Amino acid sequence: MIHRREFISKTCRRKAQALCVLLALAGWGSRPSAQANADDAVLRKAADDELGRSVASLNIPGEARPHYIAYIITDHDRLNIAAVSGSLTVDRFNSDRELRVIVRAGTPQLDNTNAPKSRFEGFRMPLSWLPREADYGALRQELWSRTDEEYKQALDELGKKKSLLAARLAEPAEAVPDFSTELPHVTESPPVSVDIAAARQNLLLAAQRLSKILAASHGLRSSVKADVTRVRRRLLTSDKTWADETHVYSKVSLSCEVQAADGMTISYELPFTASLPSSLSSLETMETAAKSMLATMTEARGAPLVDNGNSVVLFERQAATALIQTVLGDGLSGTPPRRAETGDLDRSFASKLGIELAAPLLDLVDDPTRAVEKGESLWGAYSADDEGVPARKVTLIQRGVLKTLLMSRTPRKEVRASNGHFRLSYSGGKTTIGNLFVSPRSVLNREQLLKLAAGKARRRPVYIVRRLAVAGLDSDFPDFSDIASMLAAGQPSPGVRVMEAYRLLNGKEVPVRGMVLPELDIRTLKDVIAAGSDAFVSNLQPMGIPVSIVSPPLLIDNVAVKRWSGENAKLPSYPPPSKP
Repeated sequence: MIHRREFISKTCRRKAQALCVLLALAGWGSRPSAQANADDAVLRKAADDELGRSVASLNIPGEARPHYIAYIITDHDRLNIAAVSGSLTVDRFNSDRELRVIVRAGTPQLDNTNAPKSRFEGFRMPLSWLPREADYGALRQELWSRTDEEYKQALDELGKKKSLLAARLAEPAEAVPDFSTELPHVTESPPVSVDIAAARQNLLLAAQRLSKILAASHGLRSSVKADVTRVRRRLLTSDKTWADETHVYSKVSLSCEVQAADGMTISYELPFTASLPSSLSSLETMETAAKSMLATMTEARGAPLVDNGNSVVLFERQAATALIQTVLGDGLSGTPPRRAETGDLDRSFASKLGIELAAPLLDLVDDPTRAVEKGESLWGAYSADDEGVPARKVTLIQRGVLKTLLMSRTPRKEVRASNGHFRLSYSGGKTTIGNLFVSPRSVLNREQLLKLAAGKARRRPVYIVRRLAVAGLDSDFPDFSDIASMLAAGQPSPGVRVMEAYRLLNGKEVPVRGMVLPELDIRTLKDVIAAGSDAFVSNLQPMGIPVSIVSPPLLIDNVAVKRWSGENAKLPSYPPPSKP
C-alpha cells in the first residue's frame, strides 16, 4: 500500500517535472527577436573584448606567445523522449552552452599541437560551460579563466614537444608546418526556429503508438526513442574569422532484440531522420515500417544459419552505407600522426594517394555544401567547418583512384591546405567526412543486379545483405569507428556482424542468420562488379559529429562469409508475462 503522503509527494514531483519541461519548451525558439538580438550582441561583445585582450596581453615572460586563439561557443537545446510498451520512460528537455578554447602557442611552423602523448597521460576534457544568460561580466570571467588555463596547458605541451624533437637526429627535410595560413572568413546562416512544443506532442504520440506496436510481439525486447537537437555554433578566432551557424537534427529510432531457439541474439534498429521534426516521416509510414520490422525479425528468428565460404554479396540500403563507413572510416582523414611518432601509426590512406583503392566503376565525393538528397535532409551539411574554413566539395576517389584526403589547417607532407573538413567531436577534433556520396559511373536496376548475381551462383552462393550491426545494439562487436580505426592501422578486422540477410535460391530470397563478414577492408571495394540505381541516405553521429553517407546498392564478388561461432546467451529462465 502506498501511503497518502508518499503518493502526494510523487504526484507533486511529476507535476513539477512536467511544468519544468513546459516552461523550458516555451522559451525554445520563441524568444522575441529583439531580446534574442540583444543577447547575441552581449555574447559577441564579451567574446570580442576578451579575445582582443588575450591577443594583446596573454604572455608569460620568457615563454612563447600564442600565435592563434579560437573561441568556439555552442548552444545545445535537446528534447529526448523514449517509450516502452506504449508507456513513456523519458520526457526531458535541457539546454547548455559549451565553450571550447583553442590556444596554439609558438609559431605556425612549430606550435604545441599534434604533440606526442604518453600512454600514461589521463584523458582531459577539452570543454567547459558558459552561462546562457546575457551577463557580460560572467561571460568575460569564464572566457578569461579558460583561455589562461589553455595557454598554460599549451606551453607545457610545447615544451614536451621540443624536448622530444630535439632528441631526434634531425627533422626530416620534408617537415611541414603545424598550421596552415587561411584568409579571414565570415560565415553567417539565418537562425532556425522550431515549434518544439508541437514537436513534443507529436513525438510523444509517435513514441507511445510505435512502442505499443512493437510490444505486441511476444518475447521481443523493444523501445522507441525520439530526439530533437538544435545546435548553434559561434566561432571567433584571432585571425578575424567569424562563423555563426545553426542546425537541427531530428530522429525517431525503433530498436528491437530477440533470441532464436539456440539463444542467438538478433538485433535491429530502424531510424527515421530529418532536419526539422516536421519533416520526419508520417506516423502512418513509421507504423507500417514497424510492422514490417516485426515480420522481418520473426522470419530471422527461425532462419537457417549461413555456411562458411566465399560468396557474392549484394549490399543494399543501410548495409551499403555501413560498408562504406566501415572500410573507409578514418582512412580518408588527412589528420597527420603526432610529431616524433613513427609513420606506422598513421591511420590515413596518405601512402595510397594515386593508387587504385576501389573498382574503376566508383567515384567518391564529399560535399558538405549539399543539404538535401532525394528529398531527405543530410546531417553532414555545413557552411564552415569548426576552424571557420568554408566547406568545400572534395573529389576523394575518381575512377577508383585515391586523389586526396579530407584536411584541416593542420597540414601534412602530401596535402598542405585545408579543404574545410575539421569537425569537433566529444573528445577533441579531427578531419572527417561531411556528406560522402558514392557515385557509380554506370548503374543497373535491382532486377539486373540479381540476374548478374545469379549468373555467378554456379561458383558460389549469393547473399543479399540489408543491415549490418549497429553500435550499441550488439555488444559482442565493436562499433564501426573502432573497426575502421583497426583497418586503417593495418590491424585485422574482428568481423562485422550482419543483422539482416537473405540467400538467393532459385530466384527467391530466403532469410538466413548468423552471418559475419570477417575480412572487410579497403580491398573489398576493388571487387565491386556493379552498382544499383537506388541510392540510400544514412544520417549518423559517430562521436557526436553529424555525417551523412549516400550509397547505391553495391554488388561485390568474392566476399568471405563466416558463421557466427561465439557463445550465445542463455534463453530466459521462464516465459515473459502474458498479455493483459
